[in-house]
Amino acid sequence: MHVAVIGAGISGVSSALALARAGHRVEVFEQHGSIAAGASFADAGLMLPITLQALVRPRRGWRKLPAWLGGQKTTVTATQQAQRDTQRLLALSSTSLLQELTPALHLDHEHSQGWTLLLRTEKEQKALAPDLAQLTSAGIAHSLLDASQIRQLEPALNPEAPLHAALRLPGAAVVNTRQLSQQLRMAAQRAGARFHLDSSVQRITPGQPVQLQWQRSNPPPRAAASDGDTRPEPPSELSSPSGSGRFDAVLLCGGLGSAGLLRELGLKLPLRVAGGCSLTAPMSLPEAMPDPGPRSALTDSQQQITLTRLGDRVRATALWSEPDAKQQAQPDTVERLYAALDLWFPGAAKHGHHPVWQASRVAPADGAPVLGASGLPGLWLNLGHPTHGTALAMGAASMLTTLISGGSPLIDCSALSPQRWR
Repeated sequence: MHVAVIGAGISGVSSALALARAGHRVEVFEQHGSIAAGASFADAGLMLPITLQALVRPRRGWRKLPAWLGGQKTTVTATQQAQRDTQRLLALSSTSLLQELTPALHLDHEHSQGWTLLLRTEKEQKALAPDLAQLTSAGIAHSLLDASQIRQLEPALNPEAPLHAALRLPGAAVVNTRQLSQQLRMAAQRAGARFHLDSSVQRITPGQPVQLQWQRSNPPPRAAASDGDTRPEPPSELSSPSGSGRFDAVLLCGGLGSAGLLRELGLKLPLRVAGGCSLTAPMSLPEAMPDPGPRSALTDSQQQITLTRLGDRVRATALWSEPDAKQQAQPDTVERLYAALDLWFPGAAKHGHHPVWQASRVAPADGAPVLGASGLPGLWLNLGHPTHGTALAMGAASMLTTLISGGSPLIDCSALSPQRWR
């Protein structure tokens, strides 16, 4: 089959790789000049095996979410539980696939193992009860540690910081999402996939075949965006010229850009916008002194800020943050990121002009991603991963590849299909 993938974030490149390895002829269209330039550019990189309520509850003052996402006391419906179970299976599949493909494809990206949720008070610990029950029910290894135990695992933690307890998931993977996306893109190219950068899809006409119209953008010269990573961008193919093409199937992974395309097709999915922000700073690593930074990734439950170790750098990520009127990071958000670093790992990173990333993500109203057939001929959807795109990317790509190929996937994703709102 000739398949087009729209969007080259972590979901798009994972899908392109899976489709190409399955023998399909794949072309990827990306509106930016590089891959993983939007919501996948500088995220926290968490590959948690389960969707935790503690990480989808924004800090006070953020936009209102549905009750079951906002941490209010409410009964989880059968549909919501099915969505959680499906995401858990996809996340476990992603972890398994990454472990399998890393040696097979010679993947080389910054990564670590283990994630910790820092709890400042007994009240925060009690609020974690639903997540603990879900972890136990799913059979996922976890432990609730006291302050002294977690400081043994993370010796650089500030001894003066207000730490009551911590939830530890030792099996959770942490990756540099952009680097992983680059590696997967190169593997997809070796498998035959073609990437058309600076190419914005203008229209999708469903049918057999599906028709695409795209427009090549010619942005003025500008400095390349950076997350502090000094690795060079993988070799790029020439951007495709403006034009149109016919495909047997189209997989829409375009993130924020998907909303307009869906509206033109009359697909009125309840999508909203969620913001995320991070800064990446070089570590202060003086000789003959203990390492002052985190060993893996930790999340401040109260502030919803994740601190991630990336080689000799540290990244602070606000899981929920509103941009300013120019779609840039707000100064108070950046200050909160520095404050979190100073609180938990004082001296690990100095204040300065470090790369700051602000992005907007598509978030369905019920908080669960949208995966599966759109209901229109030849059009498939893989979008709406506001906080767990990296964790689900490879599992979702594998499942959708099987469906597009006409097979029956091992994971039933009907609870995440676009038809759930009809």
